[in-house]
Amino acid sequence: METPLYLLELLVRERIAGAHAWAARDALRAARRAPRRALRRALGLLLIRAGRRLAPLPLAAGAGAGRGAC
Repeated sequence: METPLYLLELLVRERIAGAHAWAARDALRAARRAPRRALRRALGLLLIRAGRRLAPLPLAAGAGAGRGAC
């Protein structure tokens, strides 16, 4: 006994609808993640720049603390 064509079409449509729903959920997840990464990266670079500006200049090569100071 063969499966009626309309039943096969129904199964295919449900399968395609499920794939579309999965792709839409995946796109929403990706859209929510992207700004966080960009914000985190921008904030990290800002902190690095601020640290470089606030940090004291490095000591001369031979004037390290604890080496031959006495």
